[in-house]
Amino acid sequence: MEPTRKSDLKKARTLQILNVIYDAIEVIVALIAGIIANSSALIGWALDSTIEVVSAATLGWRLHG
Repeated sequence: MEPTRKSDLKKARTLQILNVIYDAIEVIVALIAGIIANSSALIGWALDSTIEVVSAATLGWRLHG
């Protein structure tokens, strides 16, 4: 594997990890806020963010393979 590709993959993996962490925090905050406020919109946003976490984690898994 050429050095630039290896470097680019490492950067992509790092960004994916940060994205998963950020989205996971977003899920937790939105879910807690939605439950406290009894807001179906916030709970729905948390569920949407959960899909984003799964998607980002899947892409990260593909980048590692």
